[in-house]
Amino acid sequence: MTPDSDAGRRHGPSIRVLLAVMLGTLAVLVAALVLVTSLQLRESDHQAQVENRRTGSFLVADSMRQSSNDLTLMVRLYVSTGQPRFRNYYNQILAVRAGTAPRPRDYDSSFWDRVLADGVRSVKYGPAESLVQQMRAADFAADEFAALNNALRLSNHLAKLELDVMDRVAGLISQGVDASYPATVAPVYQRLVDGTYLAEKAKIMSAIGHFIDLVDQRTLADVETARANSRQLVAWQIGILAVMVLVSAGGLVVTNRFALRPLGRLTAATRRIADGDYAERAHVRGVSELERVAGAFNLMMGSVQADVAARQHAEQVAVEARRAAELASTAKSSFLAAMSHEIRTPMIGVTGMLEVLAQTDLTRQQRHMVATAQGSAAALLQIIGDTLDFSKIEAGKLEIDATTFAVRDVVQTAVATFIHTASAKGLGVTVRFAPGLADAHVGDPLRVRQILSNFLSNAVKFTESGGIEVTARVLDDGPDDMQSVEFAVTDTGVGLTEEQQQRLFEEFTQAEASTTQRYGGTSRPRHLPAARPAHGRRGDHAQRVGRRHHGDPDLAPSDRRS
Repeated sequence: MTPDSDAGRRHGPSIRVLLAVMLGTLAVLVAALVLVTSLQLRESDHQAQVENRRTGSFLVADSMRQSSNDLTLMVRLYVSTGQPRFRNYYNQILAVRAGTAPRPRDYDSSFWDRVLADGVRSVKYGPAESLVQQMRAADFAADEFAALNNALRLSNHLAKLELDVMDRVAGLISQGVDASYPATVAPVYQRLVDGTYLAEKAKIMSAIGHFIDLVDQRTLADVETARANSRQLVAWQIGILAVMVLVSAGGLVVTNRFALRPLGRLTAATRRIADGDYAERAHVRGVSELERVAGAFNLMMGSVQADVAARQHAEQVAVEARRAAELASTAKSSFLAAMSHEIRTPMIGVTGMLEVLAQTDLTRQQRHMVATAQGSAAALLQIIGDTLDFSKIEAGKLEIDATTFAVRDVVQTAVATFIHTASAKGLGVTVRFAPGLADAHVGDPLRVRQILSNFLSNAVKFTESGGIEVTARVLDDGPDDMQSVEFAVTDTGVGLTEEQQQRLFEEFTQAEASTTQRYGGTSRPRHLPAARPAHGRRGDHAQRVGRRHHGDPDLAPSDRRS
């Protein structure tokens, strides 16, 4: 597929358009589902309100029925017992129902039963509210209000009969209530239980029953309407969910047809090319974006195929260059081996002469100098030996020779090498050994001395005034006679800035360009590997060694100054 043929061919649908159509359709369906769900919730709330309204209506009807029954109870008790408190209760019931007296807070169907048992001492009152006000607050329909109001009217009409009976009995009660009182009021009491009275009571209950029937009819109609609406909304929800499933399935089919299959073909072509078939090309028919990617991919592979010959030539040149480098490395190693051998031969003579010189009659200061020279010569011979093993150094496998040595002797030997140089600059060198330092430890004394000598060399070089302190401190005493020792060299020299400290262990460079001119030394190019010695105002930890040999654990610190 070439760019020209790709430009003249009609591309497939755009993946952006496909995604936009599918996501837009799903968004519309989700919005419709949310709308239907909200309408369903509203219908559920309406149904709950209908039930609550029905319950409130029944409470008002029960209050009407209970007040009528309580009036009958009080008038009968008053007539049969002659106690004035029952007439007072009767009048209070009428006043509360009419709204002319405060309404008790717990005015329910058992209120007057509790009053008859306990009195009115503990009753708490609220604001006055008539039965008519309760009926209006309940928001009854017109026929419901008329039915319950008719029951109230009938109850008030019966109350006139009851008041008339109580007025007639009041005169008899004023004469005194004795054993003959029941027989005297019996004809009057008969008016409260005869057929006429009971018929009036039945009319009241019938009116209340009619009210309850009206409420039930209205509630049932509202509930059925709400349920029908809910069923219709559920049907809409199911339909919308079905359409969403169909849209999602259609989207998967379209995605598989125009995106996943072409992408699989492009992936297969890529794998064949990765296996070395550079003549392979991707033939993709799908969304326009993938077709353009395939066209660019084919164009790229044409360029890759054209550059294979140049790459093979470059590989051949690289192989030849590597062989030349290996030959150069072999020559370098041979040169280093020969040079080290040539240097080692006169050094053996130097060490031999130092040994002979040490056996002659020398002053104490001369013997100390000879011992220092012997130690330096031995260190130089070891370094020459390391140079002979240059292949291990290049491979990063320089081994540590662990042996038993005395920390104090190694430190003092390293310090002794720089005592005279430090004294010439007016610098004091102090050596401190921590209490509890064991007599012997296991480690590589040559490497410890090399590191300390490196630190001391920098400390003397970069310190103009003040002093240098070398410390060996015990970090911890572990199990199995293990003792970790930390070496530190501290000086009062120029120090390093924070930026220079960040480059402390990179390939060797001086802190400043003027350092070499001022203090001496060399500055190697950054591309050459070199171990960078550390120096600074504060000391650098050199090495930790472990496993002490048994000895005196409480040796006093040793100070050496010059």
